[in-house]
Amino acid sequence: MSLRKYHKIKLHNEKHEKREKKKRQKQRKMEKEARKAARQRPLCIPASPPSLSPSPSPSPSPPPPLHTTEDIIELSQQTKYFGESARSDYFKIFRKLNDEKLLIPPLADFATYKPPKFEGEKNIGYDLETTEGNKHEFGIFSKNTNTPRHKNVKNVISSGYLLPEPIMIRNKLYNTKQNFESSSVVYDVNDRIDLSGRSLGDDLIKILSSIIDEIPVVRHLNVSNNRLTDNSISKIVAEITNPDNPMRLLSLDLSMNDIDEVTATSIAKFFHSKHCVLRSLKLSQSDIDDFETCAFFEVRHSLLYPPTHPPTHPPTHPLY
Repeated sequence: MSLRKYHKIKLHNEKHEKREKKKRQKQRKMEKEARKAARQRPLCIPASPPSLSPSPSPSPSPPPPLHTTEDIIELSQQTKYFGESARSDYFKIFRKLNDEKLLIPPLADFATYKPPKFEGEKNIGYDLETTEGNKHEFGIFSKNTNTPRHKNVKNVISSGYLLPEPIMIRNKLYNTKQNFESSSVVYDVNDRIDLSGRSLGDDLIKILSSIIDEIPVVRHLNVSNNRLTDNSISKIVAEITNPDNPMRLLSLDLSMNDIDEVTATSIAKFFHSKHCVLRSLKLSQSDIDDFETCAFFEVRHSLLYPPTHPPTHPPTHPLY
């Protein structure tokens, strides 16, 4: 190869690299602008006022909406369960409740204790500082002590040995997806709680299971590789199928946990429940053997084919 041809090829490659670099910079700039627009876009969809004009002629039905009414989060809930401000508020609640745990009576249960309501100067026996505490946003004297955040913190403090973990707080409010057909970015509600690989243990997951049905917009739950046993997994499944407030959970990941017969039975009952809309269940490396499989199919068979005429007398066959 001649020297002139070598320089010509080298120059061509350098120009190609510059063009590719500009394309990547432009793509990163577009993605940055899209994320900025996502943060500024409100999640709450306002209802349109009723129209007084006559109804138009019938037309083909429109496609189903992207989010159901259950997936629309109130503006007051967005800052409580999404983003860095929600994490900061969670630890403020912990510090405030931990400081005020000595204000409750000795024999009272800290997780369920509710202090008496104050009426300003009419009550005698409360000093000014305690009366002003009723106006605080956090702590036992706040007005909203029955929220999932307060319940979680109270149970953590009551245990006496657990560390505060904001396991119900999600980092992002939106998930972005690229729509290649229309070359646009689609924004979806972040409906996934991912706690995989955090080794939380049974105690923290039990606390999460007690409030999981109260956390807004949870459709996907991942608790894989958390050193869980039947004690916590069965409670999660029980809360998901709670008839008073059932969850519309679409995916559940229980991989790399110790699943025994109790959990296998709970999952079988979960599948038979009318509230089950599960599309994905992951149980990889969950120590499932013949005993768990047998318990699962026994419950499934008994629920699908219940005995219609049970025998009134024991069989007299010699094999029995």
